Amino acid sequence: MEQLFSGTLLLGVITFLGYQIRNVPILLWKQIRKLFIYSVTIEEKSELFNYIESYLYKYHEDKFKNVNITFYNNNLIFHNHEDMFYIKYKGKRILINKTREKLQGATSFISAYMGTFRIEGWRASHKIKEFIEEVIEYNKSIRKKEVPKIYTNETWGGWLVFGDLMGKSIDKVIFDKKEELLEDIQSFINGRDWYEKRGLLYRRGYLLYGSPGNGKTSLQIALAKHFDRNIQFLNLNDLEKDTHIFNAFREIKDNSILVIEDIDCIFNNREAEGKVSFSSLLNCLDGIFSKDGVIIIATTNHIDRIDSALIREGRIDVKIRIDNPNKDLVNTYLSMFYDKDLRLESYKKDIPMAKVQEICLRNKNDYNKTIKELVE
Repeated sequence: MEQLFSGTLLLGVITFLGYQIRNVPILLWKQIRKLFIYSVTIEEKSELFNYIESYLYKYHEDKFKNVNITFYNNNLIFHNHEDMFYIKYKGKRILINKTREKLQGATSFISAYMGTFRIEGWRASHKIKEFIEEVIEYNKSIRKKEVPKIYTNETWGGWLVFGDLMGKSIDKVIFDKKEELLEDIQSFINGRDWYEKRGLLYRRGYLLYGSPGNGKTSLQIALAKHFDRNIQFLNLNDLEKDTHIFNAFREIKDNSILVIEDIDCIFNNREAEGKVSFSSLLNCLDGIFSKDGVIIIATTNHIDRIDSALIREGRIDVKIRIDNPNKDLVNTYLSMFYDKDLRLESYKKDIPMAKVQEICLRNKNDYNKTIKELVE
């Protein structure tokens, strides 16, 4: 029995040592990687991910052996699929490894996978940093010529391109406080140094309120076009939890206007209609999760239903009422629409600008009918 026990023990020791010896190369390689290999990971939710894709296609198209193709703006766009290859950058070999990871709890096919770039090199920390800086500079140069985009949020807080920014110019938007609003936004854009010298958070919040049908959404798009900015529409009820709103604010594109429409519908006595808490939204508007340089525009048809904490000074800096147009504004719209100086003698109807526009479109070839209908 003692010999059997000794033999079993010896066999166990030998087996254990065998496993340990087998793991030595793995452990040794992990230690070598830790000491000598510099590695950077960029996830798809970062704008840098798209920058790298664009740069690689420009300068290393020959490496694209496994591609996805999309059609956008009458152009074929090539995206490298899951792949791994080396490029030579300033004499240093750099590994580019693109993978896709399946996400748990995804609510749509689009959000089911997240792409990742891993960039590695042997003692290549400086070269990889230079490479990333060059990627950013290249994309800045080509994006100066691009049309601003419209973005919508995903459930986890990322942003999807909805399309190019289209719509009427600011000259075609008619409401009585337009010049005041334009001057305030321009002052903010030019005033970064002023904010920084006073230790103030560099962001600006606007609330557009008033009866529906008077062009609040058209105004937001026209402002984005006028100031050459992307516009990002944030639907808080689509987000699954608080961390997702933090993601959304962190990933706001530079040079953007963030829009939160119908903000009165999001909370009921500070209780969320969706899954984002009241306090998390406040922290994103002007707290620790707020975005530097962002212009935020919130809208509502019912300002009386909004919690005062949500629109206090510092979170919402400027409140602008946009209501049904008076006679002077209707006259301005008629003159613009028909390209002719037109004036209503009397105007008593209290109707939204959308209805005025509908009447004009219905009588586009006969302004007399339009005038008669508006007056009567």
